[in-house]
Parts: sequence; C-alpha cells; structure tokens
Amino acid sequence: MEKSQPFFNFKRGDIVDAWGDLAIILDVLRSEFTDNVTVYVRFVRNIGDSRPFDVLTISPQSPQGTQEWHKAHPEVLAERIAKRQTYIQREIDNLMSLVK
Repeated sequence: MEKSQPFFNFKRGDIVDAWGDLAIILDVLRSEFTDNVTVYVRFVRNIGDSRPFDVLTISPQSPQGTQEWHKAHPEVLAERIAKRQTYIQREIDNLMSLVK
C-alpha cells in the first residue's frame, strides 16, 4: 500500500496558531502503514496545569481542525507565555492572600 503525501506538515518545535490558541509541536508520529498521524502538542493555555500536553490522532479523513492551523512567530509565543505567567502569578497571589 503506497501512502499519500503527508497532510500534516508541521514538525517538532514548530509554533502553531491553532484556532487562535498558541501551541508548540512536541512530536509527530507517522504510521508506517496508514496516513494516520499522532501529534503531541503543548498549548500555552495548559502551562501550569496538570496536563502537560495534548495528544491528537488525525488522518486525512479526520484532521480534527488541524487543517486550519498555521505557523506562528516566536514573538507571539513570548507574548502569550507572558500573559500566562501573569495569570498564574495572580492565582498564586490570590491564594496566598487567604493564608493567615
């Protein structure tokens, strides 16, 4: 069985804009036998959460929205991480304000 050209063209380390949410591709695993792809991705919104990454299993028939993803710039990533840091610090400060 001959596989078609890859439909998911991102690689490890790429910064992607995924429907307005920023993420970094951690790994891309391609099946040797099918067009299926397993993508490990870390969304900025998950920084500080107990879930360190998301796993998507996609195929040309079921791309799960990844066909709308596009590359993003490191500057945008830095801005989003700074916003996340501010949010996390505010949460910590609020929690510490409860401590007597």
